Amino acid sequence: MEQFNRLSDKKRIIDKKLIAQILSNYFDNVCKFKYSLINQGLENLSYLITLDNKKFVLRIYNDRQFGKYNRSEREIRQELEFMDCLTTHNLPVPEIIKTKIGKLFSAVSLQNKSHFVALFSFVSGKEVKIFNMPKIRAVANLQANMHIIAEGHIKPRRRINGHLGHQKWQREILEDAKPVHHDLLFRQYKKMALEISKIIKSIKAESLVKLFVHTDVHEGNMRFQGNRVRGLFDFDDARVSIVPEDIGMFLSVILKSGDLISKKNKADVYFKQYEKVRKLSDYEKYLSLIFAIEKRLVYKLHRIKIEIETSEFDKKSYEKALRSMRVIKKLAK
Repeated sequence: MEQFNRLSDKKRIIDKKLIAQILSNYFDNVCKFKYSLINQGLENLSYLITLDNKKFVLRIYNDRQFGKYNRSEREIRQELEFMDCLTTHNLPVPEIIKTKIGKLFSAVSLQNKSHFVALFSFVSGKEVKIFNMPKIRAVANLQANMHIIAEGHIKPRRRINGHLGHQKWQREILEDAKPVHHDLLFRQYKKMALEISKIIKSIKAESLVKLFVHTDVHEGNMRFQGNRVRGLFDFDDARVSIVPEDIGMFLSVILKSGDLISKKNKADVYFKQYEKVRKLSDYEKYLSLIFAIEKRLVYKLHRIKIEIETSEFDKKSYEKALRSMRVIKKLAK
């Protein structure tokens, strides 16, 4: 039997009849609906569903058996329970549409394997690439409120591995990526990334508050209306971690361009707004910047490997990015 471990396999198997079967767990009448693939993640597939003039997002999780980062039933439940908790506090995250018997998720059989399924309300709004100061304040306010709510949220019993923390995904890129061309520049990146990783490994986590956090707050996972956050979604990497890792992901986005002064202004605006809602220690601010550097560096290492493999590597652009990372490093100091 063919293994169900590639996205192309999923797209070929999932048809209107199967989606109607899934939707029947949520609605009585599913005769007339439209669907289209909107996302191909590392872990799952998401479809835009239009039913009775309403839009939903249907997520089909990959089988835990295939892939290193796919989630177990317990981990999916923790992810969805956290989202449900945030919506009850009126934070702008997608509402989880419960099944007809009140469950947060259902299951579907594909190639004799059970795959978990969740249905969400659709988040409208625009994706932004450039964050002005009002948008930075809006995200800082959102994250601070999420962290306050997470402090009262029941914590899972163990850490959940994700992609963007100091986890297997990053270690594999740092240890195994072996580009053929421009290896001098790659070694410079790798040296700086290992330097930052050493700092992160030395963090005494027991001295810091650990919460269930998103860890993947970036432009692709948010929608805006003007300067207001309409929705934060994609909680696939949500797990127990320290607050600086969660903040660091967003800082890595807003600090990827600009000189030292502009980066400092953006960081100051973020932290000032955040602390109007929730306090941060100087050590947490420092670690947030360290995580921001690490996330940008590891992302760039990953892109270098891909672009070398596809012959799209541009040494000049990466020299510019390298200078940008050094500016953030100065900012952390």
